[in-house]
Amino acid sequence: ASYRIKHWFDNYQDLFKIEGIRGVVIAASTSVHTEIIVGAAEAGKDIFCEKPVALTLKETDIALRAVKKRKVKFQAGFMRRFDRGYMVAKKKIEEGKIGKPVSFRSISRDPMCPRLDYARVSGGLIMDMAIHDFDLARWLMESEVKRVCAEGGRLVFDQLREADDIDNATINMLFSNGSLGNVEVSRNALYGYDIRTEVLGSEGGIMIGYARHTPVVLLTKKGAAHDFVPYIMERFGEAYTNELKYFV
Repeated sequence: ASYRIKHWFDNYQDLFKIEGIRGVVIAASTSVHTEIIVGAAEAGKDIFCEKPVALTLKETDIALRAVKKRKVKFQAGFMRRFDRGYMVAKKKIEEGKIGKPVSFRSISRDPMCPRLDYARVSGGLIMDMAIHDFDLARWLMESEVKRVCAEGGRLVFDQLREADDIDNATINMLFSNGSLGNVEVSRNALYGYDIRTEVLGSEGGIMIGYARHTPVVLLTKKGAAHDFVPYIMERFGEAYTNELKYFV
């Protein structure tokens, strides 16, 4: 009642039975996305689903076949496409401001180790986290990825062994048009939420992202100091709102 929620359920299928509901937002664990997507599609509901669509290609195909069969709208939640910085960068690339994009570099670093119960159902560091960078790479470079080479390891948080997960990874990519890409993902940026992207073109480059959370720099005889973006909602809160507005 305090949250003004009219209906709540412990079974998502009961939600689909309510008349007047045209669309649903799926923000459950990735491990159950497929069954919910199929259920929503069969109920004729338009679907917004948090990334990734599913844990395997087979499950993804099952989900998307159900969407196509029932002809419902489907949007995957890649919120960085709706961030003002990335939107401006995309526009400038399309306008030819940096010439032909030839190299992509993206860094995504979380400030903490995930809970083990989350890590066990998330698909792991690369699928759960680097998927944002893979989406940006294809979007900004306007080319599909042809070849991938990756290395990763548990370098800081050994407890992730229990979830068969890692805390750091580096992925190199070759695009179909010959361009190059590199993605770094990490769970141990203990200083803050560090998200950066750079695209180098034949006639210039563009950098997206920022580290300072508050627009204040303290200057003393010890040097300059500023705070850092704490976490995801402080950095991408507006983008989350924008992507849901677009879905609606």
